[in-house]
Amino acid sequence: MIVEIKNFGPIESFTFDLNKDLHFIIGENGVGKSYACYCLYCVLKNIDRSPLANLNDTDLSELIRVKAEEHYVRLQSFSTKEFIDLSEDFGNILKIALSKVFIPNLNKSLTNTFSSLSNTINQFSKQPYSIKIENNDFEILIASNEQGVAFLNSCKIKDKITVYGGSKNKLEFPIYVNEQKRAIPSYNYVPKDGFDLFWMEILSCLRVYYIDLQGIFRDHHRELLFLPASRSGLYQGLKALSPAIVALSQNRDLLPNLTLEIPALAEPLSDYFIRLSGVNALTINSNLEYWITSELEKHIIQGRIQYDRDNNLIWFRPNEADSLKLTLADSSSMVMELAPIVLFLRHIVSNQPSEEFNEAPILPNVRKSVLFIEEPEAHVHPQLQIKLMEIIAKLIDFDIKVVLTSHSDYMFHMLNNMILDHKIDYKLVGAYHLIKSAYGSIANPEVRSTEDGMMDENFSKSAEKLYEERIEILERQNSAV
Repeated sequence: MIVEIKNFGPIESFTFDLNKDLHFIIGENGVGKSYACYCLYCVLKNIDRSPLANLNDTDLSELIRVKAEEHYVRLQSFSTKEFIDLSEDFGNILKIALSKVFIPNLNKSLTNTFSSLSNTINQFSKQPYSIKIENNDFEILIASNEQGVAFLNSCKIKDKITVYGGSKNKLEFPIYVNEQKRAIPSYNYVPKDGFDLFWMEILSCLRVYYIDLQGIFRDHHRELLFLPASRSGLYQGLKALSPAIVALSQNRDLLPNLTLEIPALAEPLSDYFIRLSGVNALTINSNLEYWITSELEKHIIQGRIQYDRDNNLIWFRPNEADSLKLTLADSSSMVMELAPIVLFLRHIVSNQPSEEFNEAPILPNVRKSVLFIEEPEAHVHPQLQIKLMEIIAKLIDFDIKVVLTSHSDYMFHMLNNMILDHKIDYKLVGAYHLIKSAYGSIANPEVRSTEDGMMDENFSKSAEKLYEERIEILERQNSAV
């Protein structure tokens, strides 16, 4: 699945290829890395929680019947083998089914996350944003008005769906998909007349696309998790508040007392806090546990991270002192920032393989957890950043898609070396370097993952500038001697 974002806040254009498993986003401060991740998170979250209106819904059922009657009359009038293209009608019906829940939920998430929908329009051109969701079968375009309110602009089916008239039998009108005649389904009863048969054919064909679209909106990913920047400080600052207050911040529009001020908290951040506050220490991801203990805790953190549910505390037990138990506030800044990552992987990331979640046969083995991690390198020494990148890259072997934002050239070059050394398939890596343009940030087309690695258009210039400055200083000092 591809998600293309245009004119969103500081971003002019940015495309996520979610067919890839590891996404590495770099760029200067203020180019919109967090904006892009927040937007993608809101879209994926509401894809996950927004069911489609049933085709038996009164409005949809009546619309389908009216369209079927119109086409049936036309087909009977054809004297030659003419056809009617049903693709647009089917797309419009699915658009209505999709709009009823998804768009209201999305607008709510965007409001929660960006304080006001007006903050979502392009900050430079003032153009309303658009978000395109596309896979092999559908192209869904979300647009916005001048106030930033989202609406579903279109839902296009990529197949060509046609029904032919002009046959000798004026009662039967076969439906073709991409010029291939559909197999005639078996029915439990004999159709009353020609229209009844045609009506059943239309519903049968439409239902296939409805199920396919429902698969995208219900079964694309297993779970969605977000680890923000400054995650430890955020957690400790918010843990004094009740999770109920954080939940209320997502539903401020429902409060009867408009004078009551609930702190605005971006939805990915409030979701993070709620998930971390609700950790069940007895639930352990057995698939990840050995790997967390032997790699992340042993080599990076050098101690054990534990969650005390009774006291709502995160403890750190250093390797060199088994009897010592430190709160995060008493631990190093590195431990403070990496502890939430450990807890998410150990207790929150789902323990079940993707096959057990796959209820839709049209989507075999595609459901994976999606984990956003902002700046995982914060407060981590460069030597350990290199090891951390190696550890994070291995998450994709556990059915986890990872979206990283980073300012670390060490992590960037470690990932590059892993690609060059074939330790990770370059086709699984999405590399994005956000750069500024006249109307907002765009992804540098030169920076992408290839079999030759990723071109460094972000960090090398700073290193070169420092080197040139050093040479200039030395030459100036030498000439003065």
